[in-house]
Amino acid sequence: MGYRALGSFFAQRGFITIIPDYRLVPEVKFPASSEDVRDAVNWVCANVDVIGVPSIPAPDLDAIFIMGHSAGDVHTKVLSLYPPVSSTVQPRLKGVIWCGGSWFMIDEKKRFKPEVPTMQYIGSEEEQRERQPKALWNALSDEQIKDHPDILLVRAEREPEWLLLTWEEIIPDIEKRRGEAPQMIIGKGHNHISPNWALCSGQGEEWGEEVVTWMKARIN
Repeated sequence: MGYRALGSFFAQRGFITIIPDYRLVPEVKFPASSEDVRDAVNWVCANVDVIGVPSIPAPDLDAIFIMGHSAGDVHTKVLSLYPPVSSTVQPRLKGVIWCGGSWFMIDEKKRFKPEVPTMQYIGSEEEQRERQPKALWNALSDEQIKDHPDILLVRAEREPEWLLLTWEEIIPDIEKRRGEAPQMIIGKGHNHISPNWALCSGQGEEWGEEVVTWMKARIN
Protein backbone atom coordinates (compact mmCIF):
# COMPACT_ATOMS: atom_id res chain seq x y z
CA MET A 1 0.00 0.00 0.00
CA GLY A 2 2.83 2.39 0.87
CA TYR A 3 4.45 1.91 -2.50
CA ARG A 4 1.13 2.42 -4.27
CA ALA A 5 0.98 5.81 -2.58
CA LEU A 6 4.53 6.54 -3.72
CA GLY A 7 3.72 5.56 -7.29
CA SER A 8 0.61 7.70 -7.35
CA PHE A 9 2.43 10.68 -5.82
CA PHE A 10 5.17 10.81 -8.43
CA ALA A 11 2.82 9.97 -11.30
CA GLN A 12 0.65 12.93 -10.37
CA ARG A 13 3.74 15.11 -10.70
CA GLY A 14 4.56 14.05 -14.23
CA PHE A 15 6.73 10.96 -13.81
CA ILE A 16 5.86 7.54 -15.19
CA THR A 17 6.47 5.48 -12.06
CA ILE A 18 7.22 1.76 -12.17
CA ILE A 19 7.57 -0.25 -8.97
CA PRO A 20 9.38 -3.55 -9.62
CA ASP A 21 9.76 -6.39 -7.16
CA TYR A 22 12.87 -8.45 -6.49
CA ARG A 23 13.58 -11.88 -5.11
CA LEU A 24 14.40 -12.34 -1.43
CA VAL A 25 16.54 -14.58 0.72
CA PRO A 26 16.79 -17.49 1.05
CA GLU A 27 15.84 -17.87 -2.61
CA VAL A 28 18.74 -15.79 -3.89
CA LYS A 29 22.15 -14.44 -2.92
CA PHE A 30 24.17 -11.34 -3.84
CA PRO A 31 23.80 -9.67 -6.33
CA ALA A 32 20.60 -11.31 -7.61
CA SER A 33 18.18 -8.74 -6.16
CA SER A 34 20.09 -5.91 -7.85
CA GLU A 35 20.05 -7.91 -11.07
CA ASP A 36 16.25 -8.11 -10.76
CA VAL A 37 16.09 -4.32 -10.54
CA ARG A 38 18.43 -4.05 -13.52
CA ASP A 39 16.21 -6.42 -15.51
CA ALA A 40 13.22 -4.23 -14.72
CA VAL A 41 15.05 -1.15 -15.99
CA ASN A 42 16.14 -2.94 -19.13
CA TRP A 43 12.59 -4.20 -19.70
CA VAL A 44 11.29 -0.64 -19.48
CA CYS A 45 13.79 0.47 -22.10
CA ALA A 46 12.85 -2.40 -24.40
CA ASN A 47 9.11 -1.72 -24.01
CA VAL A 48 8.90 2.04 -24.15
CA ASP A 49 5.87 1.78 -26.43
CA VAL A 50 4.05 -0.14 -23.67
CA ILE A 51 4.73 2.16 -20.72
CA GLY A 52 3.65 5.40 -22.36
CA VAL A 53 0.60 7.21 -20.96
CA PRO A 54 -1.62 9.84 -22.62
CA SER A 55 0.23 12.69 -20.94
CA ILE A 56 3.64 11.19 -21.82
CA PRO A 57 3.19 9.21 -25.05
CA ALA A 58 6.94 9.11 -25.78
CA PRO A 59 8.84 8.54 -22.51
CA ASP A 60 12.37 9.98 -22.41
CA LEU A 61 14.83 7.14 -21.84
CA ASP A 62 17.52 9.71 -21.08
CA ALA A 63 15.58 10.78 -17.99
CA ILE A 64 15.43 7.62 -15.90
CA PHE A 65 15.77 7.86 -12.13
CA ILE A 66 15.98 4.91 -9.74
CA MET A 67 14.90 5.14 -6.13
CA GLY A 68 15.14 2.45 -3.49
CA HIS A 69 14.11 2.42 0.16
CA SER A 70 15.60 0.41 3.04
CA ALA A 71 16.80 -2.94 1.64
CA GLY A 72 15.73 -1.71 -1.79
CA ASP A 73 18.08 1.23 -1.28
CA VAL A 74 21.00 -1.16 -0.80
CA HIS A 75 20.02 -3.03 -3.96
CA THR A 76 19.93 0.21 -5.96
CA LYS A 77 23.33 1.15 -4.57
CA VAL A 78 24.73 -2.17 -5.73
CA LEU A 79 23.01 -1.65 -9.09
CA SER A 80 25.00 1.52 -9.74
CA LEU A 81 28.21 0.73 -7.83
CA TYR A 82 28.97 -2.92 -8.68
CA PRO A 83 30.41 -3.03 -12.23
CA PRO A 84 29.25 -6.60 -13.05
CA VAL A 85 25.69 -5.28 -12.64
CA SER A 86 26.00 -1.58 -13.49
CA SER A 87 27.74 -2.34 -16.78
CA THR A 88 24.68 -4.29 -17.95
CA VAL A 89 22.10 -1.54 -17.36
CA GLN A 90 21.09 -0.45 -20.85
CA PRO A 91 20.46 3.29 -20.34
CA ARG A 92 22.60 5.79 -18.54
CA LEU A 93 20.64 6.68 -15.45
CA LYS A 94 19.91 10.35 -14.91
CA GLY A 95 20.04 10.00 -11.14
CA VAL A 96 19.85 7.61 -8.20
CA ILE A 97 17.88 8.32 -5.05
CA TRP A 98 19.18 6.41 -2.05
CA CYS A 99 16.56 6.40 0.67
CA GLY A 100 16.99 4.95 4.15
CA GLY A 101 19.43 2.15 3.40
CA SER A 102 22.71 1.20 5.01
CA TRP A 103 26.07 2.45 3.71
CA PHE A 104 27.92 -0.44 5.33
CA MET A 105 27.03 -3.66 7.15
CA ILE A 106 30.27 -4.38 9.00
CA ASP A 107 30.90 -1.82 11.73
CA GLU A 108 34.61 -1.92 12.48
CA LYS A 109 33.89 -0.06 15.74
CA LYS A 110 31.60 -2.93 16.84
CA ARG A 111 28.63 -0.65 17.58
CA PHE A 112 26.20 -3.02 15.86
CA LYS A 113 26.23 -6.49 14.36
CA PRO A 114 25.13 -7.68 10.91
CA GLU A 115 21.61 -9.06 10.75
CA VAL A 116 20.92 -12.65 9.76
CA PRO A 117 19.19 -11.81 6.42
CA THR A 118 22.22 -9.70 5.51
CA MET A 119 24.54 -12.63 6.11
CA GLN A 120 22.23 -14.95 4.17
CA TYR A 121 22.20 -12.62 1.19
CA ILE A 122 25.61 -10.95 1.06
CA GLY A 123 27.71 -13.66 2.71
CA SER A 124 30.41 -13.93 5.34
CA GLU A 125 31.83 -10.94 7.21
CA GLU A 126 34.71 -10.80 4.75
CA GLU A 127 32.33 -10.90 1.79
CA GLN A 128 30.24 -8.15 3.39
CA ARG A 129 33.35 -5.98 3.78
CA GLU A 130 33.99 -6.35 0.05
CA ARG A 131 30.38 -6.04 -1.13
CA GLN A 132 28.88 -3.37 1.13
CA PRO A 133 28.09 -0.09 -0.68
CA LYS A 134 30.87 1.85 1.04
CA ALA A 135 33.46 -0.63 -0.23
CA LEU A 136 31.99 -0.73 -3.74
CA TRP A 137 32.08 3.09 -3.90
CA ASN A 138 35.71 3.22 -2.80
CA ALA A 139 36.65 0.50 -5.30
CA LEU A 140 35.42 2.50 -8.30
CA SER A 141 38.00 4.17 -10.51
CA ASP A 142 38.08 7.95 -10.84
CA GLU A 143 36.54 7.60 -14.29
CA GLN A 144 33.72 5.43 -12.95
CA ILE A 145 33.07 7.97 -10.19
CA LYS A 146 32.92 10.73 -12.79
CA ASP A 147 30.43 8.77 -14.89
CA HIS A 148 28.22 7.78 -11.95
CA PRO A 149 24.70 9.27 -12.04
CA ASP A 150 23.84 12.16 -9.76
CA ILE A 151 23.08 11.06 -6.20
CA LEU A 152 20.31 12.24 -3.90
CA LEU A 153 20.27 11.04 -0.29
CA VAL A 154 16.97 10.75 1.58
CA ARG A 155 16.38 9.57 5.11
CA ALA A 156 13.81 9.92 7.86
CA GLU A 157 14.46 12.11 10.86
CA ARG A 158 13.89 9.17 13.22
CA GLU A 159 15.86 6.38 11.61
CA PRO A 160 17.24 3.54 13.78
CA GLU A 161 20.43 4.49 15.57
CA TRP A 162 22.54 1.87 13.80
CA LEU A 163 21.43 3.19 10.41
CA LEU A 164 22.28 6.76 11.35
CA LEU A 165 25.76 5.60 12.31
CA THR A 166 26.37 4.39 8.75
CA TRP A 167 25.01 7.65 7.33
CA GLU A 168 27.64 9.61 9.22
CA GLU A 169 30.13 8.33 6.66
CA ILE A 170 28.21 8.43 3.40
CA ILE A 171 28.39 12.18 2.73
CA PRO A 172 32.14 12.54 3.44
CA ASP A 173 32.85 9.38 1.42
CA ILE A 174 30.98 10.75 -1.61
CA GLU A 175 32.40 14.24 -1.23
CA LYS A 176 35.95 12.87 -1.06
CA ARG A 177 35.63 11.17 -4.43
CA ARG A 178 33.38 13.65 -6.28
CA GLY A 179 34.68 16.91 -4.86
CA GLU A 180 31.26 18.00 -3.62
CA ALA A 181 28.74 16.72 -1.13
CA PRO A 182 25.47 15.27 -2.42
CA GLN A 183 22.19 16.88 -1.51
CA MET A 184 20.41 15.23 1.41
CA ILE A 185 16.71 15.41 2.25
CA ILE A 186 15.51 14.59 5.75
CA GLY A 187 11.89 13.61 6.20
CA LYS A 188 10.93 15.68 9.22
CA GLY A 189 8.96 13.78 11.86
CA HIS A 190 9.21 10.49 9.97
CA ASN A 191 10.44 7.14 11.17
CA HIS A 192 11.98 4.48 8.93
CA ILE A 193 8.65 3.21 7.58
CA SER A 194 6.40 6.26 7.41
CA PRO A 195 7.75 8.39 4.51
CA ASN A 196 6.23 6.31 1.71
CA TRP A 197 2.91 5.88 3.53
CA ALA A 198 2.57 9.63 3.99
CA LEU A 199 2.56 10.36 0.27
CA CYS A 200 -0.86 11.33 -1.11
CA SER A 201 -2.13 11.76 2.46
CA GLY A 202 -1.70 15.53 2.56
CA GLN A 203 0.63 15.31 5.55
CA GLY A 204 4.35 14.63 5.72
CA GLU A 205 4.76 14.85 1.94
CA GLU A 206 7.40 17.58 1.95
CA TRP A 207 10.26 15.16 1.39
CA GLY A 208 8.54 13.86 -1.74
CA GLU A 209 8.12 17.37 -3.12
CA GLU A 210 11.83 17.97 -2.58
CA VAL A 211 12.63 14.78 -4.52
CA VAL A 212 10.43 15.99 -7.38
CA THR A 213 12.24 19.32 -7.43
CA TRP A 214 15.62 17.56 -7.53
CA MET A 215 14.58 15.33 -10.43
CA LYS A 216 13.00 18.10 -12.48
CA ALA A 217 16.14 20.21 -12.10
CA ARG A 218 18.02 17.47 -13.95
CA ILE A 219 15.68 17.15 -16.90
CA ASN A 220 14.65 20.76 -17.52
